[in-house]
Amino acid sequence: MADYQIPHTYTRGCPEVLAVATVGEQRAMALVSLAGCPEDIIASVERDPSDPTGYTALLTWQNTSGSTVSVRWDGGDLQAGQPATGTLSHVYETGQEGTHTALIVDEDDPSRNVTISFEVPLSEMLDLRISPDPSDPTGYTAMAIWGPTDVPPPIDELDITISPDPGDPTGYTALATWGPATQGEGGGA
Repeated sequence: MADYQIPHTYTRGCPEVLAVATVGEQRAMALVSLAGCPEDIIASVERDPSDPTGYTALLTWQNTSGSTVSVRWDGGDLQAGQPATGTLSHVYETGQEGTHTALIVDEDDPSRNVTISFEVPLSEMLDLRISPDPSDPTGYTAMAIWGPTDVPPPIDELDITISPDPGDPTGYTALATWGPATQGEGGGA
């Protein structure tokens, strides 16, 4: 099989999830409907495809509570009254390269918020598909699929390991780690 796949299982319910994958300088984001995902504000910042320079950030979010949100880019003013699900863009100038943040706050419950960090200029999008994993009848597993579909991957292209993220004591975060695979003895990977 030529594609790479990473399943991710959620343990609390909501209808959709934004998934982001990063491979080197390439990033991808996709929205998928599932039977379950964390009840939270789900957000991602990607390169705006209409700006080839990578200096326009496109923030996409979904507040699973359904409440309106406020958005703040870096230390700027809050942009209040944003819908529960939406997108906003922010243009950066030459000289503003580096790490930036976008804050999304639930206006009914400010303790529900999320901060996304990203690098400017933003990298190009990676071709990625997210779909429910057909092997999980509960509907709680998302499957991320990326890569060429007609050519097998080189033997030393990627070696991927999924493990619990040690930085998240709740156990709700999976950590994908990858790097060049090495060819074992006898020609196996």
